[in-house]
Amino acid sequence: AGNYIWDFDRAGCNGQADYLMEQEQSRLYNEFAPLWEAVEEFYSNLLASPEFVALDSDWSYCMASAGHPNLIRPEAIQTVETAVTESELADLNCQITTDYENRVREIVFDAENQFIRDHKTELEALRSAAEQGS
Repeated sequence: AGNYIWDFDRAGCNGQADYLMEQEQSRLYNEFAPLWEAVEEFYSNLLASPEFVALDSDWSYCMASAGHPNLIRPEAIQTVETAVTESELADLNCQITTDYENRVREIVFDAENQFIRDHKTELEALRSAAEQGS
């Protein structure tokens, strides 16, 4: 087998569209690198926010009170159907008691809206650049 060189001109409409889309995405990523880095940093730091720390502390205290100490946060949102062990049932109870799922949604929603307000100019510029490229 020899070396295969992909040629988007021979890849049909779909191959050409994929190639052009990748080029546009690469251009937008390079042009707006600081914004993409801010998005990555935002999501990397979200779980360390005071709101998440307080929520996880509430859940952790509940779990410790139920006999399962030293846990930081639930690994997954439990349901009655998926919780089978005593520990999982305690986790489910603590998630319900702390309103974990709703509080997570609220924390993320509020944080994302704040991010949008803080980066409004850059996000509008990205949208404009993307619309001009399409």
